[in-house]
Amino acid sequence: MQFQIVGHACLSVEAAGTRLVIDPWIQGPLYWGSWWHWPDPVFGPELLEPDFIYLTHWHFDHFHADSLRLFDKRAHVLVPRFPVSFLASQLRALGFNRITELRQAERYELAAGFTLTSYQVRHEDDSVAVVDADGACLVDLNDAKPMPSTWKLLRTRHPRVDFMLRSHSPAWSYPTFYSFEDRTDAIELSGRSYVQSFIAAARMLRPRHAVPFASSVCHLHRDVRDANADIVTTGAIAAVWNEQPLGGTDLTIMPPGSRWSTDGGFEIAPVPEDPAVHLARLDEREHDRMAALYRSEQGCECSFDAFRSFFEDFFRRARLFAPWLDVHWVFLVAQPGGTEFWSVDFRRRTVRRLNAEPAAYTSLITVQPAVLDEAVREKTFTNIDISKRWRVHVRRGGFITHQVAIIFVMLYEAGYLRLSNILTRRCLSGAWRRRPEMLDYAKLGVRLLRRDRAALAHISDPV
Repeated sequence: MQFQIVGHACLSVEAAGTRLVIDPWIQGPLYWGSWWHWPDPVFGPELLEPDFIYLTHWHFDHFHADSLRLFDKRAHVLVPRFPVSFLASQLRALGFNRITELRQAERYELAAGFTLTSYQVRHEDDSVAVVDADGACLVDLNDAKPMPSTWKLLRTRHPRVDFMLRSHSPAWSYPTFYSFEDRTDAIELSGRSYVQSFIAAARMLRPRHAVPFASSVCHLHRDVRDANADIVTTGAIAAVWNEQPLGGTDLTIMPPGSRWSTDGGFEIAPVPEDPAVHLARLDEREHDRMAALYRSEQGCECSFDAFRSFFEDFFRRARLFAPWLDVHWVFLVAQPGGTEFWSVDFRRRTVRRLNAEPAAYTSLITVQPAVLDEAVREKTFTNIDISKRWRVHVRRGGFITHQVAIIFVMLYEAGYLRLSNILTRRCLSGAWRRRPEMLDYAKLGVRLLRRDRAALAHISDPV
Protein backbone atom coordinates (compact mmCIF):
# COMPACT_ATOMS: atom_id res chain seq x y z
CA MET A 1 0.00 0.00 0.00
CA GLN A 2 1.04 3.60 -0.55
CA PHE A 3 -0.74 6.84 0.12
CA GLN A 4 -0.18 10.51 -0.61
CA ILE A 5 -1.47 13.60 1.15
CA VAL A 6 -2.85 15.69 -1.73
CA GLY A 7 -4.14 18.74 0.14
CA HIS A 8 -6.54 19.64 2.96
CA ALA A 9 -8.72 16.50 3.32
CA CYS A 10 -7.82 14.95 -0.04
CA LEU A 11 -5.98 11.65 0.17
CA SER A 12 -4.85 9.23 -2.56
CA VAL A 13 -4.34 5.56 -1.63
CA GLU A 14 -3.04 2.82 -3.92
CA ALA A 15 -2.90 -0.95 -3.38
CA ALA A 16 -3.30 -4.05 -5.54
CA GLY A 17 -3.08 -1.92 -8.69
CA THR A 18 -6.12 0.12 -7.59
CA ARG A 19 -6.33 3.80 -6.74
CA LEU A 20 -8.76 5.33 -4.22
CA VAL A 21 -9.14 9.11 -3.88
CA ILE A 22 -10.87 10.51 -0.79
CA ASP A 23 -12.52 13.96 -0.53
CA PRO A 24 -11.03 15.72 -3.56
CA TRP A 25 -11.21 19.47 -3.12
CA ILE A 26 -8.28 20.34 -5.38
CA GLN A 27 -9.03 23.75 -6.89
CA GLY A 28 -10.49 27.15 -6.15
CA PRO A 29 -11.93 28.77 -3.02
CA LEU A 30 -14.91 27.64 -0.94
CA TYR A 31 -17.65 29.12 1.19
CA TRP A 32 -18.19 32.43 -0.57
CA GLY A 33 -14.49 33.16 -1.08
CA SER A 34 -13.59 32.46 2.53
CA TRP A 35 -11.59 29.20 2.43
CA TRP A 36 -8.45 28.84 0.32
CA HIS A 37 -5.81 26.11 0.27
CA TRP A 38 -2.73 26.56 2.41
CA PRO A 39 -0.48 25.15 1.11
CA ASP A 40 -1.61 24.39 -2.44
CA PRO A 41 -2.55 20.78 -3.28
CA VAL A 42 0.11 18.56 -4.84
CA PHE A 43 -0.98 16.01 -7.46
CA GLY A 44 -0.42 14.75 -10.98
CA PRO A 45 -2.87 13.95 -13.81
CA GLU A 46 -3.19 10.35 -12.62
CA LEU A 47 -5.18 11.57 -9.61
CA LEU A 48 -8.06 12.46 -11.95
CA GLU A 49 -8.40 8.87 -13.21
CA PRO A 50 -8.94 6.84 -10.04
CA ASP A 51 -10.72 3.52 -9.80
CA PHE A 52 -12.66 4.69 -6.75
CA ILE A 53 -13.61 7.96 -5.08
CA TYR A 54 -14.91 8.09 -1.51
CA LEU A 55 -16.70 11.16 -0.17
CA THR A 56 -16.91 11.29 3.61
CA HIS A 57 -19.77 13.83 3.76
CA TRP A 58 -21.47 16.72 2.00
CA HIS A 59 -19.55 19.75 3.26
CA PHE A 60 -18.03 21.58 0.31
CA ASP A 61 -14.41 21.02 1.36
CA HIS A 62 -15.11 17.27 1.05
CA PHE A 63 -17.79 17.09 -1.66
CA HIS A 64 -16.61 19.81 -4.05
CA ALA A 65 -18.58 19.84 -7.29
CA ASP A 66 -16.10 21.92 -9.29
CA SER A 67 -13.25 19.56 -8.38
CA LEU A 68 -15.33 16.45 -9.09
CA ARG A 69 -16.11 17.76 -12.59
CA LEU A 70 -12.39 17.30 -13.40
CA PHE A 71 -12.46 13.57 -12.65
CA ASP A 72 -12.98 10.70 -15.07
CA LYS A 73 -16.69 9.89 -14.84
CA ARG A 74 -15.93 6.17 -15.14
CA ALA A 75 -14.70 6.23 -11.54
CA HIS A 76 -16.76 4.21 -9.06
CA VAL A 77 -17.92 6.64 -6.37
CA LEU A 78 -18.54 5.37 -2.84
CA VAL A 79 -20.52 7.40 -0.33
CA PRO A 80 -21.89 6.71 3.15
CA ARG A 81 -25.45 5.41 3.26
CA PHE A 82 -26.71 8.08 5.62
CA PRO A 83 -30.30 7.55 6.85
CA VAL A 84 -31.27 10.54 4.68
CA SER A 85 -28.96 11.55 1.86
CA PHE A 86 -28.89 13.46 -1.43
CA LEU A 87 -25.29 12.54 -2.29
CA ALA A 88 -26.11 9.93 -4.95
CA SER A 89 -28.48 12.19 -6.87
CA GLN A 90 -25.98 15.07 -6.76
CA LEU A 91 -23.26 12.78 -8.11
CA ARG A 92 -25.48 11.60 -10.96
CA ALA A 93 -26.12 15.24 -11.84
CA LEU A 94 -22.32 15.66 -12.11
CA GLY A 95 -22.12 12.77 -14.60
CA PHE A 96 -21.11 9.85 -12.35
CA ASN A 97 -23.12 6.67 -12.93
CA ARG A 98 -21.29 4.06 -10.83
CA ILE A 99 -22.30 4.94 -7.27
CA THR A 100 -22.44 2.68 -4.23
CA GLU A 101 -23.75 3.69 -0.80
CA LEU A 102 -21.92 1.95 2.05
CA ARG A 103 -23.88 0.97 5.13
CA GLN A 104 -22.66 1.73 8.62
CA ALA A 105 -19.49 -0.27 9.44
CA GLU A 106 -19.68 -2.08 6.07
CA ARG A 107 -16.32 -3.35 4.81
CA TYR A 108 -16.10 -2.89 1.03
CA GLU A 109 -13.46 -4.69 -1.03
CA LEU A 110 -11.86 -2.41 -3.62
CA ALA A 111 -9.42 -5.11 -4.78
CA ALA A 112 -8.00 -8.31 -3.33
CA GLY A 113 -6.85 -7.45 0.20
CA PHE A 114 -7.70 -3.73 -0.23
CA THR A 115 -10.76 -2.65 1.75
CA LEU A 116 -12.58 0.50 2.82
CA THR A 117 -14.90 0.61 5.84
CA SER A 118 -17.29 3.52 6.38
CA TYR A 119 -18.28 4.53 9.91
CA GLN A 120 -21.06 7.12 9.89
CA VAL A 121 -21.23 9.61 12.74
CA ARG A 122 -22.69 12.86 14.02
CA HIS A 123 -26.02 14.63 13.78
CA GLU A 124 -24.88 16.61 10.71
CA ASP A 125 -23.79 13.40 8.88
CA ASP A 126 -20.09 12.72 8.60
CA SER A 127 -18.06 9.55 8.29
CA VAL A 128 -14.74 7.99 9.20
CA ALA A 129 -12.95 6.09 6.41
CA VAL A 130 -10.80 3.13 7.44
CA VAL A 131 -8.51 1.72 4.75
CA ASP A 132 -6.80 -1.68 5.13
CA ALA A 133 -4.25 -3.09 2.67
CA ASP A 134 -0.99 -5.05 2.77
CA GLY A 135 -1.16 -5.37 6.56
CA ALA A 136 -1.44 -1.59 7.10
CA CYS A 137 -4.45 0.19 8.61
CA LEU A 138 -5.19 3.88 7.99
CA VAL A 139 -8.00 5.66 9.87
CA ASP A 140 -9.07 8.88 8.16
CA LEU A 141 -11.06 10.79 10.77
CA ASN A 142 -10.95 13.99 8.66
CA ASP A 143 -13.13 16.36 10.74
CA ALA A 144 -15.52 13.69 12.04
CA LYS A 145 -16.20 13.69 15.78
CA PRO A 146 -17.29 10.20 16.89
CA MET A 147 -19.43 9.69 19.95
CA PRO A 148 -18.29 7.27 22.70
CA SER A 149 -20.00 4.20 21.19
CA THR A 150 -18.29 4.78 17.82
CA TRP A 151 -14.87 5.15 19.41
CA LYS A 152 -15.47 1.81 21.13
CA LEU A 153 -16.47 0.21 17.82
CA LEU A 154 -13.38 1.58 16.07
CA ARG A 155 -11.06 0.27 18.80
CA THR A 156 -12.73 -3.13 18.78
CA ARG A 157 -12.71 -3.65 15.02
CA HIS A 158 -9.31 -2.01 14.38
CA PRO A 159 -7.10 -2.78 17.39
CA ARG A 160 -3.90 -2.06 15.46
CA VAL A 161 -3.94 1.31 13.68
CA ASP A 162 -0.87 2.42 11.75
CA PHE A 163 -2.02 5.90 10.69
CA MET A 164 -4.57 8.25 12.19
CA LEU A 165 -5.36 11.31 10.07
CA ARG A 166 -7.38 14.02 11.80
CA SER A 167 -8.18 17.74 11.61
CA HIS A 168 -6.64 20.15 14.12
CA SER A 169 -7.82 23.70 13.40
CA PRO A 170 -11.12 25.60 13.75
CA ALA A 171 -13.69 24.99 11.00
CA TRP A 172 -16.44 27.19 12.41
CA SER A 173 -16.79 30.84 13.33
CA TYR A 174 -16.71 30.54 17.11
CA PRO A 175 -15.15 32.25 19.03
CA THR A 176 -13.53 34.80 16.68
CA PHE A 177 -16.76 36.14 15.20
CA TYR A 178 -18.91 35.97 18.33
CA SER A 179 -19.39 38.67 20.95
CA PHE A 180 -21.31 38.43 24.22
CA GLU A 181 -23.35 40.73 26.39
CA ASP A 182 -22.14 38.57 29.28
CA ARG A 183 -18.74 37.06 28.58
CA THR A 184 -19.30 34.34 31.18
CA ASP A 185 -21.80 32.75 28.75
CA ALA A 186 -18.97 31.81 26.37
CA ILE A 187 -17.43 28.34 26.45
CA GLU A 188 -13.66 28.11 26.57
CA LEU A 189 -12.31 27.21 23.14
CA SER A 190 -8.85 28.11 21.86
CA GLY A 191 -6.14 26.86 19.58
CA ARG A 192 -4.83 24.72 22.39
CA SER A 193 -8.30 23.17 22.72
CA TYR A 194 -8.02 21.86 19.16
CA VAL A 195 -4.54 20.52 19.79
CA GLN A 196 -5.78 18.72 22.89
CA SER A 197 -8.65 17.27 20.85
CA PHE A 198 -6.18 15.94 18.29
CA ILE A 199 -4.11 14.36 21.06
CA ALA A 200 -7.24 12.93 22.69
CA ALA A 201 -8.22 11.23 19.42
CA ALA A 202 -4.73 9.72 19.18
CA ARG A 203 -5.07 8.51 22.76
CA MET A 204 -8.32 6.76 21.80
CA LEU A 205 -6.89 4.91 18.77
CA ARG A 206 -3.21 4.54 19.75
CA PRO A 207 -1.90 4.63 16.16
CA ARG A 208 1.74 4.19 15.27
CA HIS A 209 1.59 7.58 13.52
CA ALA A 210 -0.73 10.50 14.30
CA VAL A 211 -0.91 12.74 11.21
CA PRO A 212 -2.39 16.28 11.34
CA PHE A 213 -4.77 16.49 8.40
CA ALA A 214 -7.85 18.18 6.88
CA SER A 215 -6.90 21.66 8.13
CA SER A 216 -4.81 23.01 5.26
CA VAL A 217 -6.72 26.25 4.75
CA CYS A 218 -6.33 30.00 5.11
CA HIS A 219 -8.82 32.84 4.73
CA LEU A 220 -8.42 35.40 1.97
CA HIS A 221 -11.71 37.31 1.91
CA ARG A 222 -11.47 40.65 3.67
CA ASP A 223 -14.45 39.77 5.88
CA VAL A 224 -12.62 36.82 7.44
CA ARG A 225 -8.97 37.86 7.55
CA ASP A 226 -9.11 37.85 11.35
CA ALA A 227 -9.66 34.06 11.25
CA ASN A 228 -6.08 33.53 10.08
CA ALA A 229 -4.89 34.39 13.59
CA ASP A 230 -6.74 31.27 14.81
CA ILE A 231 -5.06 28.80 12.44
CA VAL A 232 -3.55 25.94 14.44
CA THR A 233 -0.34 24.99 12.67
CA THR A 234 1.37 21.63 12.83
CA GLY A 235 4.17 23.39 14.71
CA ALA A 236 1.69 24.28 17.46
CA ILE A 237 0.65 20.64 17.66
CA ALA A 238 4.28 19.53 17.92
CA ALA A 239 4.95 21.98 20.75
CA VAL A 240 2.11 20.58 22.88
CA TRP A 241 2.77 17.00 21.83
CA ASN A 242 6.36 17.24 23.05
CA GLU A 243 5.05 18.35 26.45
CA GLN A 244 2.86 15.25 26.74
CA PRO A 245 4.15 12.56 24.34
CA LEU A 246 1.97 9.52 23.77
CA GLY A 247 3.88 6.28 24.24
CA GLY A 248 3.91 4.09 21.13
CA THR A 249 2.64 6.90 18.87
CA ASP A 250 4.76 9.26 16.80
CA LEU A 251 3.47 12.66 15.72
CA THR A 252 4.21 12.57 11.99
CA ILE A 253 3.90 15.82 10.03
CA MET A 254 3.01 15.14 6.38
CA PRO A 255 2.53 18.35 4.34
CA PRO A 256 0.73 18.03 0.98
CA GLY A 257 2.86 16.01 -1.42
CA SER A 258 4.13 13.70 1.34
CA ARG A 259 3.94 9.94 0.75
CA TRP A 260 4.27 6.67 2.57
CA SER A 261 4.55 3.13 1.19
CA THR A 262 5.03 -0.31 2.70
CA ASP A 263 8.16 -0.74 0.60
CA GLY A 264 9.80 2.68 0.79
CA GLY A 265 8.52 4.22 4.00
CA PHE A 266 8.09 8.00 4.22
CA GLU A 267 8.80 10.70 1.65
CA ILE A 268 8.09 13.97 3.46
CA ALA A 269 7.40 17.10 1.41
CA PRO A 270 8.97 20.44 2.39
CA VAL A 271 7.43 22.36 5.28
CA PRO A 272 4.86 24.82 3.88
CA GLU A 273 5.60 28.51 3.87
CA ASP A 274 4.34 30.71 6.69
CA PRO A 275 0.58 31.48 6.38
CA ALA A 276 1.30 35.22 6.13
CA VAL A 277 3.67 34.65 3.21
CA HIS A 278 1.15 32.38 1.48
CA LEU A 279 -1.61 34.96 1.97
CA ALA A 280 0.58 37.65 0.41
CA ARG A 281 1.12 35.42 -2.63
CA LEU A 282 -2.60 34.69 -2.84
CA ASP A 283 -3.38 38.41 -2.61
CA GLU A 284 -1.23 39.06 -5.64
CA ARG A 285 -2.27 35.98 -7.62
CA GLU A 286 -6.01 36.30 -6.96
CA HIS A 287 -6.33 40.10 -6.89
CA ASP A 288 -8.57 40.37 -9.96
CA ARG A 289 -10.73 37.46 -8.88
CA MET A 290 -11.31 38.87 -5.42
CA ALA A 291 -11.96 42.36 -6.78
CA ALA A 292 -14.67 40.90 -9.03
CA LEU A 293 -16.17 39.03 -6.06
CA TYR A 294 -16.26 42.18 -3.93
CA ARG A 295 -17.99 44.09 -6.74
CA SER A 296 -20.60 41.38 -7.24
CA GLU A 297 -21.33 41.15 -3.52
CA GLN A 298 -21.60 44.90 -3.13
CA GLY A 299 -24.39 45.05 -5.69
CA CYS A 300 -26.31 42.01 -4.48
CA GLU A 301 -29.37 42.12 -2.25
CA CYS A 302 -31.03 39.42 -0.20
CA SER A 303 -34.68 38.79 -0.95
CA PHE A 304 -36.81 38.94 2.18
CA ASP A 305 -39.31 36.64 0.48
CA ALA A 306 -36.60 33.98 0.02
CA PHE A 307 -35.44 34.49 3.62
CA ARG A 308 -39.00 34.17 4.94
CA SER A 309 -39.72 31.15 2.76
CA PHE A 310 -36.67 29.32 4.13
CA PHE A 311 -37.53 29.85 7.79
CA GLU A 312 -41.28 29.35 7.38
CA ASP A 313 -40.61 26.00 5.73
CA PHE A 314 -38.23 25.18 8.57
CA PHE A 315 -40.96 26.00 11.11
CA ARG A 316 -43.42 23.75 9.27
CA ARG A 317 -40.96 20.87 9.48
CA ALA A 318 -39.95 21.67 13.07
CA ARG A 319 -43.41 22.44 14.44
CA LEU A 320 -43.04 19.80 17.17
CA PHE A 321 -39.71 21.24 18.36
CA ALA A 322 -39.65 24.96 17.59
CA PRO A 323 -42.09 26.01 20.37
CA TRP A 324 -39.66 24.52 22.89
CA LEU A 325 -36.77 26.62 21.58
CA ASP A 326 -36.74 29.97 23.33
CA VAL A 327 -34.67 31.52 20.54
CA HIS A 328 -35.12 34.84 18.78
CA TRP A 329 -32.64 35.61 16.01
CA VAL A 330 -32.47 39.13 14.59
CA PHE A 331 -30.57 39.65 11.33
CA LEU A 332 -29.11 43.08 10.64
CA VAL A 333 -29.38 43.36 6.86
CA ALA A 334 -27.65 46.40 5.32
CA GLN A 335 -28.58 46.76 1.64
CA PRO A 336 -28.59 49.57 -0.91
CA GLY A 337 -32.24 50.24 -0.03
CA GLY A 338 -31.40 50.75 3.64
CA THR A 339 -30.78 48.80 6.81
CA GLU A 340 -33.48 46.51 8.16
CA PHE A 341 -33.85 44.01 10.98
CA TRP A 342 -35.29 40.62 10.05
CA SER A 343 -36.73 38.74 13.00
CA VAL A 344 -36.89 34.94 13.32
CA ASP A 345 -38.74 33.90 16.49
CA PHE A 346 -38.55 30.13 17.00
CA ARG A 347 -41.04 29.88 19.86
CA ARG A 348 -43.71 31.91 18.05
CA ARG A 349 -42.69 30.53 14.63
CA THR A 350 -42.75 33.98 13.04
CA VAL A 351 -40.56 35.72 10.46
CA ARG A 352 -40.96 39.49 10.38
CA ARG A 353 -39.40 42.55 8.78
CA LEU A 354 -38.61 45.35 11.23
CA ASN A 355 -37.40 48.91 10.79
CA ALA A 356 -35.57 49.04 14.12
CA GLU A 357 -33.66 46.67 16.38
CA PRO A 358 -36.09 45.05 18.84
CA ALA A 359 -35.49 45.35 22.56
CA ALA A 360 -35.30 41.62 23.20
CA TYR A 361 -33.60 38.87 21.21
CA THR A 362 -31.24 35.92 21.68
CA SER A 363 -28.72 36.79 18.98
CA LEU A 364 -28.05 39.70 16.65
CA ILE A 365 -26.60 38.33 13.40
CA THR A 366 -24.89 40.36 10.68
CA VAL A 367 -24.40 38.65 7.30
CA GLN A 368 -23.39 40.02 3.91
CA PRO A 369 -26.67 40.06 1.86
CA ALA A 370 -25.14 38.14 -1.07
CA VAL A 371 -24.11 35.32 1.26
CA LEU A 372 -27.45 35.23 3.09
CA ASP A 373 -29.44 35.23 -0.14
CA GLU A 374 -27.58 32.27 -1.64
CA ALA A 375 -27.60 30.38 1.65
CA VAL A 376 -31.38 30.52 2.11
CA ARG A 377 -32.11 29.82 -1.57
CA GLU A 378 -29.78 26.80 -1.67
CA LYS A 379 -30.70 25.62 1.85
CA THR A 380 -27.09 25.88 3.00
CA PHE A 381 -27.68 28.40 5.78
CA THR A 382 -25.54 26.55 8.33
CA ASN A 383 -22.57 26.79 5.95
CA ILE A 384 -22.44 30.48 6.86
CA ASP A 385 -21.11 29.36 10.25
CA ILE A 386 -18.41 27.26 8.54
CA SER A 387 -17.55 30.11 6.18
CA LYS A 388 -17.11 32.44 9.17
CA ARG A 389 -18.78 35.16 7.13
CA TRP A 390 -21.11 36.42 9.80
CA ARG A 391 -20.95 38.24 13.11
CA VAL A 392 -23.03 37.02 16.05
CA HIS A 393 -23.73 39.02 19.20
CA VAL A 394 -25.32 36.90 21.93
CA ARG A 395 -27.48 38.35 24.66
CA ARG A 396 -27.10 37.19 28.26
CA GLY A 397 -27.85 33.48 28.72
CA GLY A 398 -28.52 32.83 25.04
CA PHE A 399 -25.48 30.93 23.79
CA ILE A 400 -26.65 27.36 24.42
CA THR A 401 -30.08 27.93 22.90
CA HIS A 402 -28.48 29.73 19.94
CA GLN A 403 -26.31 26.68 19.22
CA VAL A 404 -29.20 24.24 19.71
CA ALA A 405 -31.20 26.23 17.14
CA ILE A 406 -28.33 25.90 14.66
CA ILE A 407 -28.39 22.13 15.16
CA PHE A 408 -32.11 21.99 14.34
CA VAL A 409 -31.62 24.10 11.21
CA MET A 410 -28.78 21.76 10.23
CA LEU A 411 -31.09 18.76 10.61
CA TYR A 412 -33.68 20.54 8.48
CA GLU A 413 -31.18 21.21 5.69
CA ALA A 414 -30.07 17.57 5.75
CA GLY A 415 -33.69 16.43 5.33
CA TYR A 416 -34.19 14.95 8.80
CA LEU A 417 -37.24 17.05 9.65
CA ARG A 418 -39.27 15.80 6.67
CA LEU A 419 -41.56 12.89 7.61
CA SER A 420 -41.43 11.47 4.08
CA ASN A 421 -37.66 11.05 4.55
CA ILE A 422 -37.54 9.63 8.05
CA LEU A 423 -40.55 7.26 7.92
CA THR A 424 -38.78 5.03 5.42
CA ARG A 425 -37.13 1.63 5.59
CA ARG A 426 -33.84 3.26 4.67
CA CYS A 427 -33.91 5.81 7.48
CA LEU A 428 -35.20 3.45 10.14
CA SER A 429 -32.72 0.69 9.26
CA GLY A 430 -29.87 3.22 9.16
CA ALA A 431 -30.82 4.56 12.58
CA TRP A 432 -31.07 1.00 13.91
CA ARG A 433 -27.55 0.19 12.75
CA ARG A 434 -26.38 3.33 14.58
CA ARG A 435 -28.56 2.85 17.67
CA PRO A 436 -25.67 3.02 20.21
CA GLU A 437 -24.77 6.44 18.78
CA MET A 438 -28.44 7.48 18.88
CA LEU A 439 -28.42 6.69 22.60
CA ASP A 440 -25.28 8.80 23.03
CA TYR A 441 -27.09 11.70 21.38
CA ALA A 442 -30.19 11.24 23.46
CA LYS A 443 -28.07 11.61 26.61
CA LEU A 444 -26.31 14.65 25.16
CA GLY A 445 -29.67 16.18 24.18
CA VAL A 446 -30.96 15.91 27.74
CA ARG A 447 -27.85 17.68 28.99
CA LEU A 448 -28.29 20.46 26.43
CA LEU A 449 -31.93 20.97 27.42
CA ARG A 450 -30.69 21.39 30.99
CA ARG A 451 -28.30 24.08 29.66
CA ASP A 452 -25.25 22.01 30.56
CA ARG A 453 -22.30 24.08 29.28
CA ALA A 454 -20.00 21.04 29.32
CA ALA A 455 -22.38 19.30 26.90
CA LEU A 456 -22.14 22.22 24.49
CA ALA A 457 -18.34 22.08 24.66
CA HIS A 458 -18.54 18.35 23.92
CA ILE A 459 -20.10 19.06 20.52
CA SER A 460 -16.76 20.59 19.49
CA ASP A 461 -14.60 17.88 21.03
CA PRO A 462 -13.73 14.43 19.64
CA VAL A 463 -14.25 12.58 22.91
